[in-house]
Amino acid sequence: MRIMLLINFIICNFYCMNLAFAKCSAVAGLLTISGRDIIVKNETPVSTLLDTFSLGSFQTYRCDDNNTANMRTGGKAYGEFATYIDGIRVYKTNIEDIGYSFGVQSMCGDLSFPTEGWRGDLDNIATCWNEDIWNQITHNFDVRIYKIGPTTGSGIVEKKKIGATILAFNNQNTLAHENSIFLSNFRVVTLNNNDSKPNNNGSIDNSGGQNGNSGQEGNSSGQDNNNGSLGCVP
Repeated sequence: MRIMLLINFIICNFYCMNLAFAKCSAVAGLLTISGRDIIVKNETPVSTLLDTFSLGSFQTYRCDDNNTANMRTGGKAYGEFATYIDGIRVYKTNIEDIGYSFGVQSMCGDLSFPTEGWRGDLDNIATCWNEDIWNQITHNFDVRIYKIGPTTGSGIVEKKKIGATILAFNNQNTLAHENSIFLSNFRVVTLNNNDSKPNNNGSIDNSGGQNGNSGQEGNSSGQDNNNGSLGCVP
């Protein structure tokens, strides 16, 4: 009887040690999406998409153990929720009636925005799942800027953290560290109905189109550990 108990104890310890060393690390560091100045007219309808800023594609995670199978990845939007537009959650900026939504795309799956949530959080975004192990995990990101109210303000949209990546591994019971995503500051100018020029003295470059510039502010040695530290998720 004692021998059987000893064997079970050894097997359990070996299994738990394997789980303890199973690890996926965030390797992208801090990422910044570059904004661009926007002109808005007062008569522009509420819920209008004003611009889209993009950042792609970065390797975001590296996994070093066979116990990391059955993985799912996605992202998380950060900010104060404002409204839904076309079923997508939109968040407030510091400028009146200007909002944003944060979208994530991984190496599998389509570009996704927060809608129904994931892991019990409406701000989470699930993009794709794999029963095996991904050799390389990458993400790219979109930020959509919306008019979310009838009276938009003018000013500088302040740089802030708007989102992060999520990776659930070990049968989706463990979360890796997040890679934090920031949106750089940019200017919004609102025109009165009869104005043909911005109602301030600042210059505006509103040439349109998506922003192809991408900014990486860190690497695997400078991960953001403020959120999503490794641990078992209930």
